[in-house]
Amino acid sequence: MIDLPIKPFYSLSELARVCGVQRRTLRKLFHREGIELLGSGKLAFVSLSEIERKLPTLFEGIRAAHHLLDGLG
Repeated sequence: MIDLPIKPFYSLSELARVCGVQRRTLRKLFHREGIELLGSGKLAFVSLSEIERKLPTLFEGIRAAHHLLDGLG
């Protein structure tokens, strides 16, 4: 999950790519956790604040990756 800058919204495709899972798998996880996607299909987005509230393990991974990149630069 190294190549992921901190920003307010992420596309479903972007998150799936850096997490190493299929978009469909991530969509099912978000649905199960009650995370609302904005848009539909390939243009689905999710807010970082909603990930933080409803899926804290993914949020911590994003935060850790960001700190790791800061340490490398």
